[in-house]
Amino acid sequence: MSRETEKIFKDFNKYIEGKEFDSEEEVQKELAAFMENYNKGLDSNVKSAKKSADDYLDMAYNATSRDKAIEYAKKALKLDRDLVDARLLILQFEDDLESVKKQLEDLIKGETKRLEKEGYFTDDVGSFWGIIETRPYMRARDAYIEVLVEMGKVKKAVSECEDIIRLNENDNMGVRYQLMALYAYLEDADAAKGLYSKFKDDSYSMLFPMAVMHYKMDDLGKAGSTLKKIIKNNEDYRNYLSGELTLDKEQIDKIVLSGMYRQDTIEEVVMAIKTNSILADSVMYFNNWASVNI
Repeated sequence: MSRETEKIFKDFNKYIEGKEFDSEEEVQKELAAFMENYNKGLDSNVKSAKKSADDYLDMAYNATSRDKAIEYAKKALKLDRDLVDARLLILQFEDDLESVKKQLEDLIKGETKRLEKEGYFTDDVGSFWGIIETRPYMRARDAYIEVLVEMGKVKKAVSECEDIIRLNENDNMGVRYQLMALYAYLEDADAAKGLYSKFKDDSYSMLFPMAVMHYKMDDLGKAGSTLKKIIKNNEDYRNYLSGELTLDKEQIDKIVLSGMYRQDTIEEVVMAIKTNSILADSVMYFNNWASVNI
């Protein structure tokens, strides 16, 4: 779901606030009517010229310079001081990690209290990503994990990953991949096994950390069998290890900057290595070993 779609559903929730419905069918009819009016407003350009906080946030995301992005995000915050995504956007431009960490902790603490007061931690634990109102909070938690990993605070990052999965059991955000890489880095085989059993995910992003973990623990039999699983699903990885498939810096940067990848391709390999560099950097010889064991 895009941010534009999130914004529409956020507006719809405000639109139906206080209304009572006897069935899901009535809700869907109300949504259809809302969308018809919303689209008419877009087509006829009758929407208010006065910009909302979300409008400024969209402008911040689309800004072509750091200064403009920060300017628009600050304007969004003037209209809605609780707009978490605007705060996150500003923080991504700060260089002082200690300061960013502290600000994220304060932001998360405040949002946790607010969401607790509104009942989300009572009724909705396990499905936070499915709720528009709790998504910005989840993005803040995810940003905090990235900072912790960059600062080398691995066990604290593990705890955060585990809690995010508790709040969102389906893990739509893919936090399990970072968590698996951190388990592998710490050589925590029991935790890694439990995570794999929970999701039964045989993607490269899940299996590569496990292969590395077994290699780090000198269990070459399990490392080899996991490597075979990876190659069975991702032929690009075999070709990458053998040298048949190569990427230059420009191609790698393009994949990383897009933030998108096709599963079971070289794109996933690049993203997994880049995202979990703390693990990849700790076993520089792994690919050499893997290349003669494929």
